[in-house]
Amino acid sequence: MTDRRRWTLFAAAWLVYAGFGLTAGAMAPVVGEIRTDLGLSTTAMGLVLGAWQLVYLFSAIPGGRVIDRIGARRAVTATAVLVAASGAARAGAQGFWTLYLAVAIFGLGGPLISIGGPKLIATWFPPTDRGKVVGLFSTAPAVGAMIALFAMHSIAIPITGSWRGAMLLYAGFTLSTGVVWWLVSASAPVSAPVAAGPAATAAGTLAENSAQAARHELQDAVPTATSRQLLAMKSVQLVLVLALGSFLYNHGIGNWLVEILRAGGRTAGQAADLAALTTLVGIASALVVPRLATPARRKPIYLGVYLLGAVGVALVPHLDGATVFVALVAVGITRAAALPLGMMLLMDDPGVGAANMAVAGGLYFTAGEVGGVVGPLLVGSAAGASGGYSLPALLLSACALAMALVLGGLPSRSRLASAAKV
Repeated sequence: MTDRRRWTLFAAAWLVYAGFGLTAGAMAPVVGEIRTDLGLSTTAMGLVLGAWQLVYLFSAIPGGRVIDRIGARRAVTATAVLVAASGAARAGAQGFWTLYLAVAIFGLGGPLISIGGPKLIATWFPPTDRGKVVGLFSTAPAVGAMIALFAMHSIAIPITGSWRGAMLLYAGFTLSTGVVWWLVSASAPVSAPVAAGPAATAAGTLAENSAQAARHELQDAVPTATSRQLLAMKSVQLVLVLALGSFLYNHGIGNWLVEILRAGGRTAGQAADLAALTTLVGIASALVVPRLATPARRKPIYLGVYLLGAVGVALVPHLDGATVFVALVAVGITRAAALPLGMMLLMDDPGVGAANMAVAGGLYFTAGEVGGVVGPLLVGSAAGASGGYSLPALLLSACALAMALVLGGLPSRSRLASAAKV
Protein backbone atom coordinates (compact mmCIF):
# COMPACT_ATOMS: atom_id res chain seq x y z
CA MET A 1 0.00 0.00 0.00
CA THR A 2 1.40 3.41 -0.95
CA ASP A 3 1.78 6.20 1.60
CA ARG A 4 -0.81 8.26 -0.27
CA ARG A 5 -3.35 5.45 -0.09
CA ARG A 6 -2.58 4.85 3.58
CA TRP A 7 -3.13 8.47 4.54
CA THR A 8 -6.28 8.72 2.42
CA LEU A 9 -7.75 5.82 4.38
CA PHE A 10 -6.65 7.42 7.62
CA ALA A 11 -8.32 10.72 6.66
CA ALA A 12 -11.61 8.94 5.92
CA ALA A 13 -11.57 7.14 9.28
CA TRP A 14 -10.61 10.40 11.01
CA LEU A 15 -13.68 12.07 9.49
CA VAL A 16 -15.96 9.40 10.96
CA TYR A 17 -14.38 9.92 14.38
CA ALA A 18 -14.81 13.70 13.98
CA GLY A 19 -18.49 13.09 13.19
CA PHE A 20 -18.65 11.13 16.45
CA GLY A 21 -17.27 14.18 18.29
CA LEU A 22 -19.60 16.53 16.42
CA THR A 23 -22.65 14.62 17.62
CA ALA A 24 -21.21 14.16 21.13
CA GLY A 25 -20.85 17.94 21.44
CA ALA A 26 -24.06 18.88 19.65
CA MET A 27 -26.33 19.15 22.69
CA ALA A 28 -24.08 21.24 24.96
CA PRO A 29 -24.69 24.57 23.16
CA VAL A 30 -28.48 24.09 23.11
CA VAL A 31 -29.15 22.58 26.53
CA GLY A 32 -31.29 25.57 27.44
CA GLU A 33 -33.34 25.42 24.25
CA ILE A 34 -33.92 21.68 24.62
CA ARG A 35 -34.99 22.00 28.26
CA THR A 36 -37.46 24.75 27.39
CA ASP A 37 -38.88 22.92 24.39
CA LEU A 38 -39.32 19.57 26.17
CA GLY A 39 -40.09 20.90 29.65
CA LEU A 40 -37.15 19.14 31.31
CA SER A 41 -35.69 19.95 34.71
CA THR A 42 -31.93 20.33 35.13
CA THR A 43 -31.86 16.93 36.88
CA ALA A 44 -33.65 15.24 33.98
CA MET A 45 -31.30 16.94 31.54
CA GLY A 46 -28.34 15.69 33.54
CA LEU A 47 -29.65 12.15 33.19
CA VAL A 48 -30.01 12.61 29.44
CA LEU A 49 -26.50 13.99 29.04
CA GLY A 50 -25.07 10.93 30.79
CA ALA A 51 -27.13 8.39 28.83
CA TRP A 52 -24.57 7.48 26.17
CA GLN A 53 -21.76 7.10 28.71
CA LEU A 54 -23.89 4.57 30.59
CA VAL A 55 -24.45 2.53 27.42
CA TYR A 56 -20.78 2.85 26.46
CA LEU A 57 -19.86 1.42 29.86
CA PHE A 58 -21.63 -1.85 29.05
CA SER A 59 -21.06 -1.98 25.28
CA ALA A 60 -17.26 -1.55 25.16
CA ILE A 61 -16.31 -5.20 25.67
CA PRO A 62 -19.09 -6.63 23.43
CA GLY A 63 -18.16 -3.94 20.89
CA GLY A 64 -14.68 -5.40 20.60
CA ARG A 65 -16.15 -8.82 19.85
CA VAL A 66 -18.46 -7.30 17.22
CA ILE A 67 -15.48 -5.73 15.47
CA ASP A 68 -13.71 -9.11 15.35
CA ARG A 69 -16.82 -10.70 13.87
CA ILE A 70 -17.90 -8.16 11.23
CA GLY A 71 -14.54 -6.56 10.51
CA ALA A 72 -13.27 -3.06 11.19
CA ARG A 73 -14.48 -1.65 7.86
CA ARG A 74 -18.10 -2.51 8.61
CA ALA A 75 -17.68 -1.52 12.26
CA VAL A 76 -16.51 2.00 11.41
CA THR A 77 -19.37 2.33 8.93
CA ALA A 78 -21.79 1.17 11.64
CA THR A 79 -20.40 3.89 13.89
CA ALA A 80 -21.42 6.58 11.41
CA VAL A 81 -24.88 5.04 10.98
CA LEU A 82 -25.54 4.67 14.73
CA VAL A 83 -24.22 8.11 15.61
CA ALA A 84 -26.23 9.71 12.79
CA ALA A 85 -29.32 7.79 13.94
CA SER A 86 -28.80 9.15 17.44
CA GLY A 87 -28.61 12.71 16.12
CA ALA A 88 -31.70 12.30 13.95
CA ALA A 89 -33.67 10.71 16.80
CA ARG A 90 -32.83 13.66 19.05
CA ALA A 91 -34.42 15.96 16.50
CA GLY A 92 -37.69 14.04 16.84
CA ALA A 93 -37.71 13.74 20.65
CA GLN A 94 -40.99 14.69 22.33
CA GLY A 95 -40.10 14.21 25.98
CA PHE A 96 -37.61 12.82 28.48
CA TRP A 97 -37.70 9.16 27.48
CA THR A 98 -37.57 9.67 23.73
CA LEU A 99 -34.62 12.05 24.15
CA TYR A 100 -32.91 9.70 26.62
CA LEU A 101 -33.18 6.74 24.25
CA ALA A 102 -32.01 8.89 21.33
CA VAL A 103 -28.85 9.87 23.19
CA ALA A 104 -28.36 6.31 24.48
CA ILE A 105 -28.11 4.99 20.89
CA PHE A 106 -24.93 7.02 20.57
CA GLY A 107 -23.25 4.80 23.17
CA LEU A 108 -23.59 1.78 20.87
CA GLY A 109 -21.51 3.41 18.16
CA GLY A 110 -18.77 4.77 20.42
CA PRO A 111 -16.77 1.58 21.06
CA LEU A 112 -16.87 0.60 17.38
CA ILE A 113 -14.78 3.64 16.38
CA SER A 114 -12.65 3.98 19.52
CA ILE A 115 -11.59 0.32 19.19
CA GLY A 116 -11.97 -0.15 15.44
CA GLY A 117 -9.92 2.94 14.55
CA PRO A 118 -6.74 1.85 16.34
CA LYS A 119 -7.17 -1.65 14.90
CA LEU A 120 -7.10 -0.22 11.38
CA ILE A 121 -4.13 1.99 12.20
CA ALA A 122 -2.23 -1.10 13.34
CA THR A 123 -3.15 -2.72 10.00
CA TRP A 124 -2.12 0.13 7.72
CA PHE A 125 0.89 1.74 9.40
CA PRO A 126 4.30 0.33 10.34
CA PRO A 127 5.17 0.18 14.05
CA THR A 128 7.49 3.19 13.82
CA ASP A 129 4.59 5.44 12.70
CA ARG A 130 1.77 4.19 14.91
CA GLY A 131 2.40 6.44 17.92
CA LYS A 132 2.21 9.58 15.79
CA VAL A 133 -0.83 8.34 13.89
CA VAL A 134 -2.74 7.36 17.04
CA GLY A 135 -2.04 10.84 18.44
CA LEU A 136 -3.46 12.45 15.31
CA PHE A 137 -6.46 10.14 15.36
CA SER A 138 -7.25 11.05 18.97
CA THR A 139 -7.69 14.72 17.99
CA ALA A 140 -10.73 13.91 15.81
CA PRO A 141 -13.49 13.86 18.47
CA ALA A 142 -12.18 17.05 20.08
CA VAL A 143 -12.12 18.83 16.73
CA GLY A 144 -15.65 17.60 16.02
CA ALA A 145 -16.90 18.82 19.40
CA MET A 146 -15.24 22.19 18.88
CA ILE A 147 -16.94 22.60 15.49
CA ALA A 148 -20.27 21.62 17.05
CA LEU A 149 -19.91 24.46 19.55
CA PHE A 150 -18.68 27.08 17.09
CA ALA A 151 -21.22 26.28 14.36
CA MET A 152 -24.42 25.74 16.36
CA HIS A 153 -25.55 29.34 16.83
CA SER A 154 -23.61 30.92 13.95
CA ILE A 155 -24.39 28.43 11.17
CA ALA A 156 -26.57 25.43 12.04
CA ILE A 157 -29.52 27.15 13.74
CA PRO A 158 -29.59 30.15 11.34
CA ILE A 159 -29.71 27.71 8.39
CA THR A 160 -32.26 25.27 9.81
CA GLY A 161 -34.28 27.53 12.10
CA SER A 162 -34.18 25.44 15.29
CA TRP A 163 -32.12 23.13 17.48
CA ARG A 164 -34.02 20.19 15.96
CA GLY A 165 -32.98 21.20 12.48
CA ALA A 166 -29.40 21.61 13.68
CA MET A 167 -29.41 18.05 15.02
CA LEU A 168 -30.58 16.80 11.64
CA LEU A 169 -27.88 18.82 9.90
CA TYR A 170 -25.18 17.35 12.13
CA ALA A 171 -26.64 13.87 11.65
CA GLY A 172 -26.51 14.30 7.89
CA PHE A 173 -22.87 15.31 8.03
CA THR A 174 -22.02 12.30 10.20
CA LEU A 175 -23.83 9.93 7.87
CA SER A 176 -21.95 11.42 4.91
CA THR A 177 -18.63 10.63 6.63
CA GLY A 178 -19.74 7.00 6.77
CA VAL A 179 -20.49 7.04 3.04
CA VAL A 180 -17.07 8.54 2.30
CA TRP A 181 -15.40 5.95 4.50
CA TRP A 182 -17.27 3.04 2.88
CA LEU A 183 -16.30 4.16 -0.61
CA VAL A 184 -12.67 4.99 0.20
CA SER A 185 -12.08 1.77 2.14
CA ALA A 186 -13.61 -0.53 -0.49
CA SER A 187 -10.32 -2.24 -1.39
CA ALA A 188 -8.38 -1.59 1.81
CA PRO A 189 -6.81 -4.44 3.80
CA VAL A 190 -8.46 -4.79 7.20
CA SER A 191 -6.76 -7.74 8.82
CA ALA A 192 -3.11 -8.31 8.03
CA PRO A 193 -0.77 -5.93 9.93
CA VAL A 194 1.48 -3.89 7.68
CA ALA A 195 5.20 -4.53 7.76
CA ALA A 196 7.78 -1.80 8.01
CA GLY A 197 8.47 -2.24 4.28
CA PRO A 198 11.66 -2.07 2.27
CA ALA A 199 12.01 1.63 2.94
CA ALA A 200 12.63 1.01 6.63
CA THR A 201 16.16 1.89 7.63
CA ALA A 202 18.52 -0.34 9.53
CA ALA A 203 18.38 2.07 12.45
CA GLY A 204 14.58 1.92 12.50
CA THR A 205 14.60 -1.87 12.41
CA LEU A 206 17.15 -1.97 15.24
CA ALA A 207 15.08 0.45 17.32
CA GLU A 208 11.93 -1.62 16.82
CA ASN A 209 13.77 -4.83 17.71
CA SER A 210 15.11 -3.16 20.85
CA ALA A 211 11.64 -1.94 21.78
CA GLN A 212 10.20 -5.41 21.30
CA ALA A 213 12.98 -6.89 23.44
CA ALA A 214 12.25 -4.35 26.17
CA ARG A 215 8.53 -5.15 26.06
CA HIS A 216 9.25 -8.85 26.29
CA GLU A 217 11.60 -8.26 29.20
CA LEU A 218 8.90 -6.35 31.06
CA GLN A 219 6.31 -9.00 30.30
CA ASP A 220 8.67 -11.70 31.59
CA ALA A 221 9.43 -9.71 34.73
CA VAL A 222 5.80 -9.11 35.68
CA PRO A 223 3.42 -12.10 35.66
CA THR A 224 0.05 -11.69 34.03
CA ALA A 225 -2.75 -10.85 36.44
CA THR A 226 -6.52 -11.03 36.46
CA SER A 227 -8.75 -8.01 36.95
CA ARG A 228 -9.39 -9.13 40.54
CA GLN A 229 -5.66 -9.33 41.28
CA LEU A 230 -5.06 -5.85 39.87
CA LEU A 231 -7.99 -4.47 41.85
CA ALA A 232 -6.38 -5.80 45.02
CA MET A 233 -3.38 -3.47 44.51
CA LYS A 234 -3.68 -0.20 46.43
CA SER A 235 -1.86 1.76 43.73
CA VAL A 236 -4.31 0.55 41.07
CA GLN A 237 -7.27 1.31 43.32
CA LEU A 238 -6.11 4.90 43.74
CA VAL A 239 -5.57 5.40 40.00
CA LEU A 240 -9.08 4.07 39.33
CA VAL A 241 -10.44 6.64 41.78
CA LEU A 242 -8.51 9.27 39.85
CA ALA A 243 -10.09 7.98 36.62
CA LEU A 244 -13.58 8.22 38.09
CA GLY A 245 -12.95 11.75 39.32
CA SER A 246 -11.32 12.88 36.07
CA PHE A 247 -14.22 11.66 33.93
CA LEU A 248 -16.74 13.13 36.39
CA TYR A 249 -15.04 16.53 36.12
CA ASN A 250 -14.64 16.28 32.34
CA HIS A 251 -18.20 15.27 31.46
CA GLY A 252 -19.76 17.38 34.20
CA ILE A 253 -18.23 20.66 33.06
CA GLY A 254 -18.15 19.73 29.36
CA ASN A 255 -21.90 19.17 29.04
CA TRP A 256 -22.96 22.16 31.13
CA LEU A 257 -20.27 24.77 30.38
CA VAL A 258 -22.33 26.65 27.80
CA GLU A 259 -25.26 26.93 30.22
CA ILE A 260 -22.97 28.09 33.03
CA LEU A 261 -21.56 30.81 30.77
CA ARG A 262 -25.02 31.81 29.56
CA ALA A 263 -26.16 32.17 33.16
CA GLY A 264 -23.42 34.80 33.53
CA GLY A 265 -25.19 37.09 31.05
CA ARG A 266 -23.60 36.00 27.77
CA THR A 267 -25.56 35.22 24.63
CA ALA A 268 -25.86 31.63 23.49
CA GLY A 269 -23.39 32.28 20.66
CA GLN A 270 -20.82 33.93 22.92
CA ALA A 271 -21.06 31.11 25.45
CA ALA A 272 -20.67 28.44 22.77
CA ASP A 273 -17.65 30.20 21.28
CA LEU A 274 -15.95 30.43 24.69
CA ALA A 275 -16.64 26.75 25.32
CA ALA A 276 -15.19 25.90 21.89
CA LEU A 277 -12.03 27.86 22.65
CA THR A 278 -11.74 25.88 25.88
CA THR A 279 -11.82 22.70 23.81
CA LEU A 280 -9.07 24.13 21.58
CA VAL A 281 -6.94 24.75 24.66
CA GLY A 282 -7.63 21.18 25.69
CA ILE A 283 -6.35 19.82 22.36
CA ALA A 284 -3.07 21.72 22.81
CA SER A 285 -2.89 20.59 26.43
CA ALA A 286 -3.31 16.93 25.50
CA LEU A 287 -0.42 17.23 23.06
CA VAL A 288 1.95 19.16 25.35
CA VAL A 289 1.36 18.28 29.01
CA PRO A 290 1.91 14.49 28.78
CA ARG A 291 5.27 15.14 27.07
CA LEU A 292 6.35 17.35 29.96
CA ALA A 293 5.22 14.80 32.54
CA THR A 294 8.33 12.66 32.67
CA PRO A 295 8.27 9.85 35.28
CA ALA A 296 10.19 11.97 37.79
CA ARG A 297 7.85 14.95 37.37
CA ARG A 298 4.61 13.08 36.83
CA LYS A 299 3.03 13.44 40.28
CA PRO A 300 3.87 17.17 40.67
CA ILE A 301 2.50 17.96 37.21
CA TYR A 302 -0.61 15.86 37.84
CA LEU A 303 -1.10 17.71 41.14
CA GLY A 304 -0.79 21.04 39.34
CA VAL A 305 -3.33 19.97 36.72
CA TYR A 306 -5.93 19.18 39.38
CA LEU A 307 -5.28 22.36 41.35
CA LEU A 308 -5.64 24.43 38.17
CA GLY A 309 -8.92 22.74 37.42
CA ALA A 310 -10.21 23.26 40.95
CA VAL A 311 -9.54 27.00 40.90
CA GLY A 312 -10.66 27.49 37.31
CA VAL A 313 -14.06 25.81 37.55
CA ALA A 314 -14.87 27.55 40.84
CA LEU A 315 -14.25 30.96 39.25
CA VAL A 316 -16.08 30.46 35.92
CA PRO A 317 -19.60 31.41 37.19
CA HIS A 318 -18.28 34.60 38.84
CA LEU A 319 -16.02 36.18 36.18
CA ASP A 320 -17.20 38.74 33.63
CA GLY A 321 -15.88 39.77 30.25
CA ALA A 322 -12.60 38.47 28.90
CA THR A 323 -11.30 37.60 32.38
CA VAL A 324 -13.33 34.39 32.32
CA PHE A 325 -11.05 33.04 29.62
CA VAL A 326 -8.22 32.71 32.13
CA ALA A 327 -10.37 30.37 34.20
CA LEU A 328 -11.49 28.53 31.07
CA VAL A 329 -7.86 27.91 30.07
CA ALA A 330 -7.32 26.22 33.44
CA VAL A 331 -10.46 24.14 32.95
CA GLY A 332 -9.42 23.15 29.42
CA ILE A 333 -5.98 22.02 30.58
CA THR A 334 -7.45 19.86 33.34
CA ARG A 335 -10.15 18.30 31.17
CA ALA A 336 -7.70 17.16 28.51
CA ALA A 337 -4.52 16.40 30.46
CA ALA A 338 -5.87 14.49 33.45
CA LEU A 339 -6.97 11.42 31.50
CA PRO A 340 -3.68 10.52 29.73
CA LEU A 341 -1.70 11.34 32.88
CA GLY A 342 -3.78 8.79 34.76
CA MET A 343 -2.91 6.15 32.17
CA MET A 344 0.76 7.05 32.58
CA LEU A 345 0.52 6.39 36.30
CA LEU A 346 -0.69 2.89 35.52
CA MET A 347 2.17 2.40 33.07
CA ASP A 348 4.64 3.52 35.75
CA ASP A 349 3.39 0.93 38.21
CA PRO A 350 5.88 -1.99 38.30
CA GLY A 351 3.12 -4.22 39.63
CA VAL A 352 1.11 -3.70 36.45
CA GLY A 353 3.78 -4.05 33.79
CA ALA A 354 3.35 -4.20 30.04
CA ALA A 355 1.80 -7.65 30.28
CA ASN A 356 -1.18 -6.29 32.25
CA MET A 357 -1.74 -2.90 30.63
CA ALA A 358 -4.67 -4.10 28.49
CA VAL A 359 -6.55 -5.37 31.55
CA ALA A 360 -5.56 -2.33 33.61
CA GLY A 361 -6.61 0.02 30.79
CA GLY A 362 -10.01 -1.66 30.63
CA LEU A 363 -10.46 -1.16 34.34
CA TYR A 364 -9.39 2.47 33.98
CA PHE A 365 -12.00 3.32 31.36
CA THR A 366 -14.69 1.31 33.11
CA ALA A 367 -14.15 3.29 36.32
CA GLY A 368 -13.90 6.48 34.31
CA GLU A 369 -17.23 6.07 32.55
CA VAL A 370 -18.94 5.68 35.92
CA GLY A 371 -17.78 9.24 36.54
CA GLY A 372 -18.90 10.13 33.02
CA VAL A 373 -22.45 9.15 33.96
CA VAL A 374 -22.40 10.82 37.38
CA GLY A 375 -20.84 14.15 36.30
CA PRO A 376 -23.67 15.57 34.13
CA LEU A 377 -26.29 14.33 36.61
CA LEU A 378 -24.46 15.88 39.58
CA VAL A 379 -24.24 19.29 37.90
CA GLY A 380 -27.86 19.21 36.75
CA SER A 381 -29.20 18.10 40.14
CA ALA A 382 -27.15 20.67 42.05
CA ALA A 383 -28.21 23.44 39.66
CA GLY A 384 -31.87 22.51 40.13
CA ALA A 385 -31.57 22.38 43.90
CA SER A 386 -29.68 25.66 44.25
CA GLY A 387 -31.21 27.65 41.40
CA GLY A 388 -27.86 28.44 39.79
CA TYR A 389 -24.45 27.14 38.82
CA SER A 390 -22.26 28.35 41.68
CA LEU A 391 -22.92 25.21 43.74
CA PRO A 392 -22.28 22.81 40.83
CA ALA A 393 -19.03 24.63 40.09
CA LEU A 394 -17.96 24.30 43.73
CA LEU A 395 -18.80 20.58 43.68
CA LEU A 396 -16.63 20.07 40.61
CA SER A 397 -13.90 22.11 42.28
CA ALA A 398 -14.16 19.89 45.35
CA CYS A 399 -13.89 16.85 43.10
CA ALA A 400 -10.64 18.17 41.61
CA LEU A 401 -9.26 18.92 45.09
CA ALA A 402 -10.23 15.43 46.26
CA MET A 403 -8.34 13.96 43.32
CA ALA A 404 -5.27 15.98 44.33
CA LEU A 405 -5.52 14.43 47.81
CA VAL A 406 -5.89 10.95 46.33
CA LEU A 407 -2.83 11.59 44.21
CA GLY A 408 -0.90 12.48 47.35
CA GLY A 409 -1.66 9.03 48.74
CA LEU A 410 -0.29 7.27 45.64
CA PRO A 411 2.97 5.44 46.49
CA SER A 412 6.16 6.81 44.95
CA ARG A 413 7.81 4.97 42.07
CA SER A 414 10.56 3.70 44.37
CA ARG A 415 8.01 2.32 46.86
CA LEU A 416 6.06 0.71 44.04
CA ALA A 417 9.22 -0.92 42.70
CA SER A 418 10.11 -2.23 46.18
CA ALA A 419 6.61 -3.62 46.66
CA ALA A 420 6.70 -5.31 43.25
CA LYS A 421 9.91 -7.18 44.21
CA VAL A 422 8.43 -8.57 47.39
